[in-house]
This record gives sequence, C-alpha cells and structure tokens, in this order.
Amino acid sequence: MLFANWVYALPLGNGKRYGGGMGRIANALFGGWSISGLWRWSTGYPFGTSSPAWSTNFQLTAPAVLVGKKPETGSFIVPESNGTGPNVFKDPGITDPSNPNAAINQFRAAFPGEVEDRNILRGPGTFNIDAGLSKAWHTTESQTLKFTWEVFNVTNTPRFDVGNMYLAGNTSLSSVTAFGNFTSTLSNTRVMEFALRYSF
Repeated sequence: MLFANWVYALPLGNGKRYGGGMGRIANALFGGWSISGLWRWSTGYPFGTSSPAWSTNFQLTAPAVLVGKKPETGSFIVPESNGTGPNVFKDPGITDPSNPNAAINQFRAAFPGEVEDRNILRGPGTFNIDAGLSKAWHTTESQTLKFTWEVFNVTNTPRFDVGNMYLAGNTSLSSVTAFGNFTSTLSNTRVMEFALRYSF
C-alpha cells in the first residue's frame, strides 16, 4: 500500500512570485489559493473459487482446485445476456462456458479429503485521489473567512468487493451464468463538499 499527500500554496497574488502587483479586488479573487490532496494505491484482497460439492464442514464448501493457467483478475466489463457488467475475470466463461481458456474451466471440484487451493487469486486493488481547494480572506486582524472545496474520489474509480462476490456464490463452479460477477463495491462514488467558515 502506498500513500502520498500534499499541500501547495499557489504562487499567485500579493507577495507571491506571480501577480505581486495586482489590485485589491483581483488579489481577493485570484490570489492566496492553495490546493491539497491525498493519493492512495494498494493491491487487492485475496479470494478463491469454490466447489459445488464435498463441503469442508456443514456450512462451507471446499475451494476449487486450479488445474490450468491462473486466470487474469482485476475489474473487467464482460458481455452478459442482459447487457454488460463488471467481473473479476477477464474471460469468466459467461458468454461461452465451453471455451477451454475461460476462467471457470481452469478449475475443477475438489475430491473428498483433498487439500484444495484456498485464496490463490487476488481481486482488484485500490486507486483513489481526494483533493481540495481553499482560500482565506482576513476581514480584520483577528477575523478570517475561509472557503473550501473538497472532492472525494476525484476520478470516480470504483473498488469492487470480492468478499460479497464470494458470499453471493459467484465464485462457485456451479454459477456458470454469474461466475466472477461483482455484486457490490467497497468505495463510494465521487462526492463534493463546499464549506464557508468564519473565524473570530
């Protein structure tokens, strides 16, 4: 996981590198702004597929066994019978289950007592940028008016949840029509927040 954050005062306005001679009104509008932000990137959570039979106990089915090439995972849009949808596999086999290269055909059900392949796959990672723009006006020596505009998830990038996908049964070899389909996200959509604060 990697993090980066920054705060930068734009060099524009009275006493700055650019626009040092601008008038009072121009400086109030364009000078003294600062930007800030937070960037985060991480790898995804591990997950696995499950077998339709031979439960490890009365509640959990056994993981499936990888017999072919490990499928490519991430966030992909694949065609479905009712349109398109996000899927953890690049080629899950939803449109053509007979395709030997499809992800679902790279696994087989576990045999009784067999040691299976648990959590050998990894879901999509996190990419997120939050940013802010702010400016303060000193109305008097001891009073300040500050404006802030903050944007969360600037790129509106979703992070899909492999945990709910697994609980929904979409990683079971018996779920041919929904194999690998995401059912929820761990991230929120882009949100903007405006604030005006008067300090005295």
